[in-house]
Amino acid sequence: MNKNEHKREKCILIAYKNRLKKPKNGYKDLNKDTKFAKIAILWYNNTCRVKRRVYIIFKKAVKYYTKESCKLFSIMALALGLIIAIILLKYKPTYKVIVKGQEIGYVDSEQNLEDRIQSEIIEMQGKNIDFVSLDNMPSYEFKLVSRSRRCNEDEIMVALKENARIMYKYYAVILNQETVGLVDNLEEAEQAINQIKEEHKEDTVELELSVTENYTENINEISMEAVQVAQAQVEEKVSALIAEEQAKKQAEEQAKKEAEEKAKKEAEAKKAAEEENGKSPVVSGVLLAVTPVTGTITSRFGAVSSIRSGAHTGTDIAAPSGTPIKAVAAGTVTFAARSGSYGNLIKISHENGVETWYGHCSELYATEGQQVEAGEIIAAVGSTGNSTGPHLHLEIRVNGTAVNPQTYLYK
Repeated sequence: MNKNEHKREKCILIAYKNRLKKPKNGYKDLNKDTKFAKIAILWYNNTCRVKRRVYIIFKKAVKYYTKESCKLFSIMALALGLIIAIILLKYKPTYKVIVKGQEIGYVDSEQNLEDRIQSEIIEMQGKNIDFVSLDNMPSYEFKLVSRSRRCNEDEIMVALKENARIMYKYYAVILNQETVGLVDNLEEAEQAINQIKEEHKEDTVELELSVTENYTENINEISMEAVQVAQAQVEEKVSALIAEEQAKKQAEEQAKKEAEEKAKKEAEAKKAAEEENGKSPVVSGVLLAVTPVTGTITSRFGAVSSIRSGAHTGTDIAAPSGTPIKAVAAGTVTFAARSGSYGNLIKISHENGVETWYGHCSELYATEGQQVEAGEIIAAVGSTGNSTGPHLHLEIRVNGTAVNPQTYLYK
């Protein structure tokens, strides 16, 4: 086998292995008399004719159906466009606005309404407004409605504003923990307060002035005032406090003066009594500065009589009925009522356990718990109780024990 024959057989073998595909150089170099080569060539030619026939049929079918499909799609698109046009002529796209599950109207644009809510409600500007909030924001539902239906965006905004929560800020002027006035300008209020403090810094009255920040939803219920009015009210209050402080100081000075005068009088009375009696009328540190009545002693301390069950515990001074009885010293009335054989009786408690008793009175002028001064009229001479005639029964007791009144009085 020469070189060319070998090449032909190799090409035939390659064609067979490649499912009899046509070699790159065709079959012109193959041996036509070779049986295998003829079979390969015949197979190849038949296969190519079948493939070409199938291709032609498929191409015609695709062309036909493509043309028909285009016609169908054109008809469908035209019908759909016609339907949309009819719908748009009769209806329009809108958004139904819903708040708390209730329909409140329709708008053309959801975004436009949201922008208006933000600018006209949330960012609302006004006097004393601090912030605005909507507890129930609207929700939207797309709807096709008749073109005759009117959108009511303005009415929706009115309804939303009515449901908006508006917080107002105001300021309270406080003087000594008491609200004096309500104002709406913080800077002016602070200036007025500082001016008042400066004007009264030399005064002795204590001023606690401040401004507090407050909030409310009902600004109309608050009586707002101009800063000048509030300042005038504060000045009036301050003047009243100063006057009250001055009156208090004057009262204290007057009380001090009266106390000094009283002490002076008691000292003078003590001195006069010492000069009159030749000894000090003082019982356990208590000055007996005044004799209760002027009269005749009819029964002395310790005397025994058939009308008594024991020794006499006081001194009896006879005087006409109704004669005023005076307190011998300052003290507190601890008893003022009828008491057995004493008749109408008054007891006065002094300092250091000293008591004085006034019995058989016809009238009692002092009352229990009353503070009395030395020489103050407390009762009237009478003959009540175990008595034989109008007189004063005077007792002096020290820590409950009766002592002789004539040791100090009626010497």
